[in-house]
Amino acid sequence: MIKKTFLFLCIFSSIFFISCGTKKDNTEVKFKINNNENFDLENFVIFLSEDISIKTDSTTVEANSSKNISLNMEFAAKKDGSYTIEYVANGTSVSESRGYYTNGAPLENEISITIENNSLSWE
Repeated sequence: MIKKTFLFLCIFSSIFFISCGTKKDNTEVKFKINNNENFDLENFVIFLSEDISIKTDSTTVEANSSKNISLNMEFAAKKDGSYTIEYVANGTSVSESRGYYTNGAPLENEISITIENNSLSWE
């Protein structure tokens, strides 16, 4: 009887620790930035609304070009929130929050952002 109880506890503990592990499976989201404007987007950065320390490196997206940017969310707090996109276009600062993540993990693996006619679209 003790052996069966011990075996049950070992199996249950293993299943519990595997299913409740601290490592998230989906920790990265890839953004494709499409700049359809005739000017560069400078200081382009994406960060989490609930943790501004989780962000991409600042970069420039040249006029009429595309750029791929990855955001690593491995150390994001297990909260819900949105992505904030900031950049400077023709000397004007732009900041918009879009999208959604939950429990500190992205819902999508890839997101396409298009900047055109002074507006931002999200796919």
